[in-house]
Amino acid sequence: MATAGGKAQPKADRQAYLGPAGARFLENLVYRKTIRPRGLRRVISHAMFLALDARQGRRCGAGDLRKMLPPVQGARPATTDGPCSLIAFGDPRFISRFAPALIASIRENSPTTSLHLHQFGEKTEALPSVVTGTKGVSFSWEASLCDGMSPARRCQYYQSMRFIRLAEFLQTARRGLLAIDIDSVVRRNLDACQHFWQNADIGLILRYDFADPGKRVLAAALYAAPTDAARRFMSKGAGRMLPHVLLSPFTEKLDQRCLQRTFQRDAEGVRIVPLPMTLAALDGEDAVIVSYRGKRKNQALQAQAHPKSNV
Repeated sequence: MATAGGKAQPKADRQAYLGPAGARFLENLVYRKTIRPRGLRRVISHAMFLALDARQGRRCGAGDLRKMLPPVQGARPATTDGPCSLIAFGDPRFISRFAPALIASIRENSPTTSLHLHQFGEKTEALPSVVTGTKGVSFSWEASLCDGMSPARRCQYYQSMRFIRLAEFLQTARRGLLAIDIDSVVRRNLDACQHFWQNADIGLILRYDFADPGKRVLAAALYAAPTDAARRFMSKGAGRMLPHVLLSPFTEKLDQRCLQRTFQRDAEGVRIVPLPMTLAALDGEDAVIVSYRGKRKNQALQAQAHPKSNV
């Protein structure tokens, strides 16, 4: 399953599991949104996820699958006591494009907040100096497993692997980690926002007004405390995601479906608090963190004003 260099080769397993034609059919069916009406597509997408989730849970262990992943190199986040630390993930292109604006916004509006960046791809000299040479910013990376993947699967890989790595980082973290989208900027001082996750093990943006279970937990912001309960919750979520990422055909909104499923089934004894949308806002005067997710990524973040505020 893994090469001598520790790089996994999951593609062959996915093809053996469903066949290349079947995998492409399901991916095109869901990702290209060919099913109408939308309500039917939502039902089919989630039914497919539940069926795959049930089968994968019986089929393989997360511990064995983790051996397929490349080793993480570089620093680790939040290894000393302190307030909440931000953590964001991306490939080399996204890190180079969005990290400078994120770092600049933290320095201006929340200067005591530390940031950890994790890159899915080897470290290169092309990284902006602001990423590797800024106080309060730590950096780690790993080899990419995305060679030969379609755009849809590549996106799913990055979206889900961030929480798999978050669960790993949390094992040694000594402060809370607030995972945010890399294409974000901080608008307010996070020191004044600690009450959002006070006494929490896990903080989630819950949206139960959505009919689609894949949208009921917004993955643009997630808080995880350095507690045994939080580590257990994130490990459960990571263990649920990993078989899908490495072995299953494409699943739309996989990370959010797995988080929602883990919240449903593995939250006993975990203090979960609802986080406000201001931590992953699209805009607005009350925004704490603005996320340029989706099509809004095309906006020029460098040109955005980051008005200073103390909340």
